[in-house]
Order: sequence, then C-alpha cells, then structure tokens
Amino acid sequence: MVMILCRVMLLLMHPFYVSVTEIEYKSNSTELGVSTKFFTDDLEETLKKFSNSKVDLKNGDVNTNKKWIESYLKKHLQIKINNNTIDFQFLGYEIDQEATWCYYAAEKIPEVKIVDVTADLLYEVKKEQINLFHVIVNGNRKSNRLTAPDNSFRESF
Repeated sequence: MVMILCRVMLLLMHPFYVSVTEIEYKSNSTELGVSTKFFTDDLEETLKKFSNSKVDLKNGDVNTNKKWIESYLKKHLQIKINNNTIDFQFLGYEIDQEATWCYYAAEKIPEVKIVDVTADLLYEVKKEQINLFHVIVNGNRKSNRLTAPDNSFRESF
C-alpha cells in the first residue's frame, strides 16, 4: 500500500521546473505578442509568495488573479526593443490542464533590430527553474535558456 501511494505521489509531482515564453513580432502589424506557459502549481506558489495572499488560479477570482499575474510579470520580465523598454498590456490568462498560459502585447513597435530580455521568472521559489525563450521576428526564430542566476540575453535581427 505504501509503495502504491509513493508511486502515485511521484506521478502527481512534476520533477522539473520550466516556463516557456514566446515573443513574436511581425512588421506588417507592428505588434509584439508575448505568451508565457507556466506549470500552474509553480505559478500559484510564486504568486502566493509575491502577493502574501491565497491564490487559486483555477477556482479563484479571475480579476484578482489577473492583477497578481500582471504585477508579477511587470516586475520579473522586462523586454527592450532597440534599447527602448516595452510597456506591454496584460491581456489575460487561461488554464490548460496542468499549465497556465499568460498573454500580453505591445502595439506600435518599430522595426525590430535588437531584443533584450531580462527575466527571473519563478527564481524566488524554484532555484532550479529553467526559463526558455523563443524570439521570433518576421519568421526568424532564435531561442535562449535562462537558469538562476542568469537573467538576461540579447538577440540581434
């Protein structure tokens, strides 16, 4: 019985901590679209610590959750385009099984030549956190990986 319980517990816990962020720009729309995928339980744990509040992304108040996610992302993810900091608008989030997708965007972005990203997403809760980034400019894709203490990278297009 104990062995079965241990196996079930191991299956329920995910053994790695990763987020994936996609930053995409298309010159014909001059919009920068950003999406980040987190394990829901990791994001909830981080938001609880960040807000000093109870956070329930699946069943909690959507507007309160949006406020905490937006505040957290603005503090822990900065994007510069051509050396100018982007003030993105948080669009919302959705739960997809064990993951939470967060969406945000910025408009009227000039031609992208340089993208600087500074991020320490979930580092304060999971020291082994891996943050993957895919930067796509007019179909040209470049990828990066950040692990603590590394928190920034630059791509040229």
